[in-house]
Amino acid sequence: MTETSTKNSPGFTQVPNDVLDAFIKTRIPGEARQVLDFFIRKTLGYNKLWDKTALSQINLATGIVKPSIVRAIRMLESMNLIYKKANGNITEYCFNRDFTTWKPLTKKLTVSKNVNDHLRKSKSPLAKKLTSVSEKATHKRNIKETITKDNIQKKDVPPYKDIIIHLNLQTGKTFSAETKATQSHINARWKEGFTLDDFKTVIDNKCTSWLHDHKMSIYLRPETLFSSKFESYLNEVQSPLIGKVSDTTLRNIPVLEGWRPPA
Repeated sequence: MTETSTKNSPGFTQVPNDVLDAFIKTRIPGEARQVLDFFIRKTLGYNKLWDKTALSQINLATGIVKPSIVRAIRMLESMNLIYKKANGNITEYCFNRDFTTWKPLTKKLTVSKNVNDHLRKSKSPLAKKLTSVSEKATHKRNIKETITKDNIQKKDVPPYKDIIIHLNLQTGKTFSAETKATQSHINARWKEGFTLDDFKTVIDNKCTSWLHDHKMSIYLRPETLFSSKFESYLNEVQSPLIGKVSDTTLRNIPVLEGWRPPA
């Protein structure tokens, strides 16, 4: 093997050794680790603490589909490996370098098939007890897998009615959840991994911005709200005062309308 100089080689992403040691001890599932490596490259690789990143960028770099990226990000957040925050129309991410605050996944204890077969053939009291425990664990796992499959099937169907009911309540309009065009817009965003709460947030954000604007209020409709700009709408940071009328003001309106200056 010939020696090569690093003088003209590509740049490096410097990761502290103690953080690498923590990685060695931490079990991170495949896609979550890919996404984490992307964030490390975009932050430590450019000597930055935060990096603005869209899901499309992560998809392009990793080849992972957006719904899986969303799940991976949620897992990384739950493990305290990353932080995220909204910044305008895009989300910023930060790699948590303080490995002492990480929350590793629990390791699963598995028993090999050979051991299970040996336990079944043995007639000792301990073997019978262990076999009983193993069979109960298998039964619980089968039930859990069945429930999980049912939940996945339910999650595959977007809550059209809940979304449209919220839209109609906020806008005073009467859109139908049964329209194929409306369902297709919702389907597109749902397949990208967005949730019911995300749809409600987008509706609330744009109602705050557009509801009292005569020119823009006409765009409070499914084909606009649930379009390719959905992620941008979702990450908008709204002022708490825009589009809001206080309860005190509402109570005083009839008084003000009935008031007349003295002659």
